[in-house]
Amino acid sequence: MKKRIAGIAVIALAGLCLMAQEKGQAKSEPARIAGEWTLSMDTPHGNVEGPLQLKQEGATVTGTMVAEHFGTLPVKGTVDGNKVELGLEIAAADITFKLSGKVDGNAMSGTSEMGGAWKAARK
Repeated sequence: MKKRIAGIAVIALAGLCLMAQEKGQAKSEPARIAGEWTLSMDTPHGNVEGPLQLKQEGATVTGTMVAEHFGTLPVKGTVDGNKVELGLEIAAADITFKLSGKVDGNAMSGTSEMGGAWKAARK
């Protein structure tokens, strides 16, 4: 009888541990990054800077960036907690600059997949 009770207790504890682990793996509340920013990023063609306008629905981000010599670039991305992933599309060259980084209040920064740094400041 004692072995049966101990077995039930072990199964119950294992179930609780699994439930707690699943909750810990849930995505974080996304940082709010909608609004107007100034973005500066290193590219193979030098530093590119311009206004960045972002809209946000939950973790999904869309918007535009206006960059000299490139025009208006569509932006698509995601936010998970303070982690941000943005893609700036240059349709004429069939290129997407992918930016990964972190949000820290009114600032964002990180690196591009090409190895350059980027940063953005909220207006």
